[in-house]
Amino acid sequence: MVKIIFVLFFSITQVYAFDFSFSALKQKISEIQNKIIESGKVFKEQVIKIQQISSQVLIPLEQTFKISDAVDCPETAPSSIVPNFSKANECDDLNVGQFKINSSSLNSRNKYLMYKPETNKVEVFLNLNFSSDEERTTNPAAMRARVSSCLSSLKGYLKSPDGEEMNIRLVDQAKKDHFLVPETTIKIVGANARSNSASYEEDIDCPTITHEVMHLFGLCDEYEETEPPLKEMYNCRNVVPVTTIMNSHNSAFDESVAQSIDCKCESEKCKNLINEYGSDLTKYTTRSLAHTIPLADVKRYNCDFSSSNVYITKSEANGLEPISIKREDDKIVFIQLDLWEETNGSFSPVKRTIKCDCSPEDSLCNDKLMGYFKRYEKPYYVGNCNLFDGEASRKYVEPKSEENDTLTIKDQVISIYKNPINKKGLLYSNQYKKIYYGNCSQKLPSYNECAENAYKSRNAELSSSATDVCTQRNPQCSDPTFFIGER
Repeated sequence: MVKIIFVLFFSITQVYAFDFSFSALKQKISEIQNKIIESGKVFKEQVIKIQQISSQVLIPLEQTFKISDAVDCPETAPSSIVPNFSKANECDDLNVGQFKINSSSLNSRNKYLMYKPETNKVEVFLNLNFSSDEERTTNPAAMRARVSSCLSSLKGYLKSPDGEEMNIRLVDQAKKDHFLVPETTIKIVGANARSNSASYEEDIDCPTITHEVMHLFGLCDEYEETEPPLKEMYNCRNVVPVTTIMNSHNSAFDESVAQSIDCKCESEKCKNLINEYGSDLTKYTTRSLAHTIPLADVKRYNCDFSSSNVYITKSEANGLEPISIKREDDKIVFIQLDLWEETNGSFSPVKRTIKCDCSPEDSLCNDKLMGYFKRYEKPYYVGNCNLFDGEASRKYVEPKSEENDTLTIKDQVISIYKNPINKKGLLYSNQYKKIYYGNCSQKLPSYNECAENAYKSRNAELSSSATDVCTQRNPQCSDPTFFIGER
């Protein structure tokens, strides 16, 4: 017989629950409430802690049972203090108060807990352990803090098409050993390594963290591998022609997440730049499209950067947009203004011209290249602080009401706020559903079918087993709406 004990205590915000008879629980809670009321002792923020002794498995739900804020006891205990929480199955839609345990389709050992505390909100808990075999510039505690801060900054950017908001959180280290979901260990590696879902480079940034965390939820890569041996090993992958967190995470953040960037201006070079251009800095994009168009698309559309850096005068620059686009026969031509640093430390206006092969009939090419253009269409865009003294800080923040980017100069700090172009968040509808339903195949057949070949090869000799060989691909997977859905 499993023993369930109830302990009343003060100032605790964690509630623990396990599978049990809900009707019996309600009856027991009612009895305890009546005893509290009868004794006339009602305390603010009293909570019920339920502990499953036999298996020592605890699930933090961060839900408090508030008895009363009043000194005078009510005649009857409010029924609202007994939330309807229960465990749901992976394929279920969550009701308020329910939780479920999901598995990643990429690695069944990766599990995560989903809990619905209120309407239109879902909390996702990951039990991560960070480790390092040798001393790194970022130790496990610092990496945990960095990842936690990154995930917190995603608030408001992980949304379903109907507006439900998903927040991702790390399990409290003090509770991790008693958490129903097992630990997932992530190793901290050198800065020159390539991060993956099981190892983070010591200087990993938030867009990369977000991409790798999505793998723990079962989302697959959606980009084309360009370097051996992965180019040959994963050449069955369905590559989507739109920007997503799973195919170009930095570009996805540029499109979808507001950023606050502070550039310190301490050198003579930077001070000269401000003195010479001042508010006119807003006319220059300061970052070439060459650093934004993915290399795979540069090769695919034969983009030519050879005519970049044509010197122009300031008066000529005043008559041009920061970036413009036009068509020349079967080519799309980007023209953008930039500042070129001379060897003597001064800056000269230049006009960059980038030409990519893209016929008017090729809708896929036109949509992709126009997408890159739209990131620069606003009056001011800055990718980094290279023109100044290097990046001082970058924060991902909640979007502001104004549409345009802003640049202010104060106390030798150039502050840039960049509003997202896309207001619908980082996830496409099927990506959101994949996280929500985990390894439940019947809920998301189109995504699962298209993701099946993400880590398979057309060459049987490069596959570790017969299941790693390419299967017949559904032509519909080339359609991003069929694969990842809409946004």
